[in-house]
Amino acid sequence: MNVRRLSVGSLLALTAVIAACSDNSMPQPDASSMDAAVEDRVSLPDATGPVDTGVVTRCTGAADCDDGLACTTDSCGMDGVCAHTAMNDRCNDGRFCNGVETCDTGRGCVAGMAPSCDDMNASTTDRCDEAANACRSDALDNDGDGDPAVSAGGRDCDDNDRTRSSLEREVCNSRDDNCNGMVDDGALNSCGNCDPNCRGVSTGGMGGMGFDPGGQRGVEVDPMAGGLLVRAQSRTGDYLWIPNTGESTISKWDAAMVPPREIARYRVGLASGECRGFCCYTDGCNQISRVAVDGFGDLYVASRAFGGIQGSVSKIAGDRGDCVDRNGNGMIDTSTAPGDVRPYGQDECLLWTSNVGAAASSQLRALTVDSGDAMFPQGYPWAGSYTAQAMYKLNPTTGAVIATVPIPGVSPYGAVATSDRRLWVSTLETANLAEINTTTNTLTRVIPYPGALRGNCPNGYGVTADSAARVWITGWSCRDAIGYNTATAQWTRVDTTALVGGTAGRGITPGPDGYIYMAASSSGDVSSRVVRWLATDFVPGGTIAAGRVELLVSPNLNGPAGIGFDRSGLLWLAHYQAPSPLLRINTTTRAVTTYSGPNQPYSYSDFTGAVRRTVIGTGTYTQQYDTQCDNPTLAQLSWDAVTPAGTSLSFNIQSAATAAGLGGSTSVAVAQAPRDASPRDVAPALAGAMVTSRRFVRVTVTFNPTTMPIASPVLRGMSLTWRCPYAVPAGG
Repeated sequence: MNVRRLSVGSLLALTAVIAACSDNSMPQPDASSMDAAVEDRVSLPDATGPVDTGVVTRCTGAADCDDGLACTTDSCGMDGVCAHTAMNDRCNDGRFCNGVETCDTGRGCVAGMAPSCDDMNASTTDRCDEAANACRSDALDNDGDGDPAVSAGGRDCDDNDRTRSSLEREVCNSRDDNCNGMVDDGALNSCGNCDPNCRGVSTGGMGGMGFDPGGQRGVEVDPMAGGLLVRAQSRTGDYLWIPNTGESTISKWDAAMVPPREIARYRVGLASGECRGFCCYTDGCNQISRVAVDGFGDLYVASRAFGGIQGSVSKIAGDRGDCVDRNGNGMIDTSTAPGDVRPYGQDECLLWTSNVGAAASSQLRALTVDSGDAMFPQGYPWAGSYTAQAMYKLNPTTGAVIATVPIPGVSPYGAVATSDRRLWVSTLETANLAEINTTTNTLTRVIPYPGALRGNCPNGYGVTADSAARVWITGWSCRDAIGYNTATAQWTRVDTTALVGGTAGRGITPGPDGYIYMAASSSGDVSSRVVRWLATDFVPGGTIAAGRVELLVSPNLNGPAGIGFDRSGLLWLAHYQAPSPLLRINTTTRAVTTYSGPNQPYSYSDFTGAVRRTVIGTGTYTQQYDTQCDNPTLAQLSWDAVTPAGTSLSFNIQSAATAAGLGGSTSVAVAQAPRDASPRDVAPALAGAMVTSRRFVRVTVTFNPTTMPIASPVLRGMSLTWRCPYAVPAGG
């Protein structure tokens, strides 16, 4: 504002006027001499501003001292001299960042100097914070995305790009969006890239879905091992396959149900040889008898075919997922109860029936499944012709005979496979045991029964093997059993004469408790009983004494036949003579439960699959995938596994247009661990087998353990990836 001050000239003029006045009168101050309101308290000095001349202003009151400055307090002192006091608070504009305003008694309010917020640190952005009334130094953030640069102690790996910082979400674009040092981590699709058409599924391991309980056969999850491993007593698929010789059907019992019951029944053999109501050696009839279960849980049953009829082997799928939708109606038409027996050729779980051996009287009286290979890890079925003295190796998929092994002097009556790729064929009356190499499909040797140990009695009947690859044969009319150590080529005899009478030894099986169990009679085929002895009591070149043989139970029924353990460790005993009771025996408490339903099951073979589980010990896991598109390109199969020395995992793939069609599709071996490294490109194997990938895919993993010492491979996780020819919506 303007401030009135008296110049030197004015003062001289005023002096003259006063001197001229004779009445000594003084002029009165007017309103203009008062301080005016401050219009702008902060001003900068300029040429027009008031000037302090240093001249003392005399006054008689405060009104004489108005300097026109709003920030000063004007007063007239007792000495008559004006005083002007600076009041800095009147200049404060309430803002911190433009400095501290002060009051100059000569110029009024003067602007302050803005504070210097420069901390001399190149890694910070400095500014004045008006709200905080303070200087603030923030870490350098050139792009203003809220994440300081790495050089400033922040995590922004590109401080000139607002779309890249530790605050961003990683997306699949071949760069590091969230600045964690990894490109596309967590953003890649299951194929490991950014291709929107590539899909995949992981099972087990970190982040994978759980192993499907329905796909576990002889394997189960072991939390300590961190994955799937072989467990002989795994409860998945606990089936009994009971041959109803009197009607040419096979009954499928579920031993895990409470109570156990028959859940399906299938016609097998040739339609022309059905011969309902006839058992057990009728000419012109199928007269089914021997059964064998493979590593996938599928069943094979042989028709002995007496009197000029063609012998045959039939295969039944153990799991509905392996049945074949032959009529293309999108579902599996199969038996669902004992009374639901489909006509020949109409049950889609009966996979095939194959003619084996000579057309006239081949008498297929031996049947087993070997330990398999990479192509068929579930094992190859072998059927033996009693009359032709030969063993026939069959293709598991088609039933075609792929190898014939003559065994002169040995009429096959029973057979058992061991895990070392060997097959052992026993006889009824010719006192010989044959050894076959299942890899070369050749006869290795013929081993005479130990005549000197058993008084030259030549008979054998049922045959089995234990986990140490010792072969055991019931003696029938010899009233004993014999054992052969395949590692040392030594025999032993089991003296059962105190408990067995007449023609007595029938079925035989190893138990999970280390005992060998034998179905027998007290005399002929009457008064059934079960006896047992420890497999480790084997006496090389000698006899297991009668005192070491124990009578387990004696139900006193007629016609004891097959004997076998279910997965829970309960023993089952079948009787072929009507009314054909089926007994379940608790070997610990010796409690016996009786079930009805079978029709003269004349069989002494492995009807539960327990022998194969004990001797070969394989298990399988199957995982089914819906790729959500037709004709996908299968990419990679990956796995995380532990394979102790001697163990392995085999991976096979099937593909079909429908889920129901998987059972009839070609199985292709694509990898084996530890031979092959993960991941494995599966497309070449499929192309080599001329298999086209379709919408539904099944991966089957076969677990191949060792028995001496006992060790199992462990599958911790696996994944399969594929690429669709077009984009598939997530979850679609």
